[in-house]
Amino acid sequence: MSDTETAPVFWSPFLFCCPLLASNRSMHFPIGGGLMRCEVRKDMAMSDMFAMPGIVDPLHDILAAGEDDIGRLISRLSDVLASETVLPGTRLPSRRVTAARFGLSVTLTDRIYRALESGGLIYTTLRSGSYYALPVPARVEPDAAVSPPRLRNQLPRSSTSGILAEELARRHAGPATRVADVTLDDRRLRKAAGRWLAERIPDASRQRIVATGGGHEAIHAVLKSLTVPGDVIFAEELTYSGIHSIAGKLGLSIIPIQLDRSGLIVDDLEHMLGTLTPKAIYCNPTFQNPGVTTLPNDRREKLANLARRYHVPIIEDDPYGAMFAGDTVPVSVFARNYAYYISSMSKSVSSALRVAFVLTPNVAASERLIGALSAIGTGLKEGELHYATDLIIRGEYCKIVLENRNILKERISVSESILEEVDCQISGFHIWINCNGRKKYLDISEIIRKNKINYSDGIMFSTNRPYQGIRIPLDSSFSIEDVARLSVRLQTIIP
Repeated sequence: MSDTETAPVFWSPFLFCCPLLASNRSMHFPIGGGLMRCEVRKDMAMSDMFAMPGIVDPLHDILAAGEDDIGRLISRLSDVLASETVLPGTRLPSRRVTAARFGLSVTLTDRIYRALESGGLIYTTLRSGSYYALPVPARVEPDAAVSPPRLRNQLPRSSTSGILAEELARRHAGPATRVADVTLDDRRLRKAAGRWLAERIPDASRQRIVATGGGHEAIHAVLKSLTVPGDVIFAEELTYSGIHSIAGKLGLSIIPIQLDRSGLIVDDLEHMLGTLTPKAIYCNPTFQNPGVTTLPNDRREKLANLARRYHVPIIEDDPYGAMFAGDTVPVSVFARNYAYYISSMSKSVSSALRVAFVLTPNVAASERLIGALSAIGTGLKEGELHYATDLIIRGEYCKIVLENRNILKERISVSESILEEVDCQISGFHIWINCNGRKKYLDISEIIRKNKINYSDGIMFSTNRPYQGIRIPLDSSFSIEDVARLSVRLQTIIP
């Protein structure tokens, strides 16, 4: 291992987990936003590792110094958290472990934890533990110059885009940046989440709904709650690019499921399940990204039956479901007890609204998911969640979704008429141009680049064959003139 590599290591500030060592090696530990290089021996005791320079924890230092004044402890820890020398979301040990480690009474330790929680320095979740929290900022007034970052895959520009952007910019300032409560304890939030999901799943139980900071975070948390490093998951051979980075972080292997022009091939999946049992099946059945296919209902039902037969949970990623006016039924309806249904607002209401809702198979699965979100550190903000709630409760989201849907429908129709001679699929948010080979892929991508058209390499979506196609978004960068010019060029190389 080189000096610049980060070794796979499981570390907590209180030595819960020991690095998995096969030999002596150098490791890099996350310290204060950077990495510190430490020599770790396979025979090293946990107490020795904890004493290594750089492996520090603010609460450990304070307690080890004999700090028993809770008021001063809170003040010192607040300064440490504000200086950003410890990462928010880092887990603390249990009260009993802390008491034993520092020779404190369990009663005093409990008082310390409660005081830290009251001071907003840590937060505790049911059956998961306590974690360092983001320091609560002082009240600041919204800055008119502040705006949410521009995100990829923007929705079409509509009459409401400016209003949404301004409101989200306002809520990004000040206390709105506090991490929201993903458990949706507020009755109004539960009502909004249930109403949002009811568009696709009418009988969605509010007790099984968890809020997350967007679809990517939802996928990450669900997989973390279901897997351990070394596990295998199944996903479509062309799939959401973020699944690759998530699998890498969690130490998972992805086995591809074959696709055709209608989506996931269920017969191929059945054959795979006969030889290997994954911990989860990730799929995007509606307006599949990037291949833009929509899985027929008969295949959805077969997919659900396979999940039940082999006891494998399905992670149904449905970011475009709210934009789909067809008669398809979510896979999660067929596989209720074996499915996690993810629906985000960024692909239907506003690209800057990073709010998603996850419908889990049962309450126990919801609790595990909440624990996983605590471990990875949710990005869900109170301001965004409450704004999303307002849009849903007042019914304003319906108008926004309908307008965005109509704009996309028009762009799809225009693109289909222009590109009718080109081997491509057009649906949902994208144009997927089939390449099926390296030479054709390079020729097409060169034409697209020369015409300065926004596109995404098919390589980033592939789990097995890298040169299958190229994705062009039907977003705010869309231009009829660009598509017409592209069509003429493509017809010279595509039969």
